[in-house]
Amino acid sequence: MTEVFVLLKAQIYKLFRSKCFYLVLFINIIVNIIGIFAYWLIQNDSKTAADVKGYSLMYKVISNGGIEVFEIMAIIFVALYVASEFKDGNIRSEISFGHSRSAIYFSKMFSSVFGVSMIIASSMITGIAVGSVLFGFGSDLGSQLLFSLIKTFVLTILVSSAFSSIYIMLCFLFKEPGIIISVYIAFTVLISNLLVAQLSLRFEWFRKLTDCMLQSQLFNVSTLKISGETAAIAVIYTAAVIIISSAIGNVFFNKADVL
Repeated sequence: MTEVFVLLKAQIYKLFRSKCFYLVLFINIIVNIIGIFAYWLIQNDSKTAADVKGYSLMYKVISNGGIEVFEIMAIIFVALYVASEFKDGNIRSEISFGHSRSAIYFSKMFSSVFGVSMIIASSMITGIAVGSVLFGFGSDLGSQLLFSLIKTFVLTILVSSAFSSIYIMLCFLFKEPGIIISVYIAFTVLISNLLVAQLSLRFEWFRKLTDCMLQSQLFNVSTLKISGETAAIAVIYTAAVIIISSAIGNVFFNKADVL
């Protein structure tokens, strides 16, 4: 555990000095601002504009199509941040210095979870900030509303960590940033958005299966009306995804030849 902590400190230091992290963070914020302005223009032409509250943009920036934006930004960041280390020889050097492969794997996973969490947090903070400017905050910030906003924020950050664990697994399976990004975007666009969406419209049983997808869990917690059951399912599901993907990725890395 001490070894993981030492490597994690180095990874966090690298994260805050990484140009790709700040570039992805900047692009993510700009894309979300453009999306919010587009939403504002649409609402100004509708009869429901008066019902829009600025604080609701904190979670609508994720649930209204923003999940795909988050996924693409996050996979690009993790691929460039972690997979590029195979090409640069950094992972080979860490192994040569005597660090265990498991410690290397989990230090990169935890630092990636932190980075991806900051990406999705930037989306939500941008949403509530720009939304409040365009629509007004919309309500007095009482204790109940504050608690609901914090709960939504924390659960959304938590579920996003499951995405990180999958991305890290892909990095250690494929090693090449370009391949990882291509594979995941192809899966998201062709399979998740097209095939799965079409099958869900045609078959009720298949639509229920999509509730098991990670995107569905993120969508479920991106709202103020989160029931205790929904929150519990999201936490259990997130933990299961992290454990399974981490186990697969770690076992593969321990057996793979990277030298």
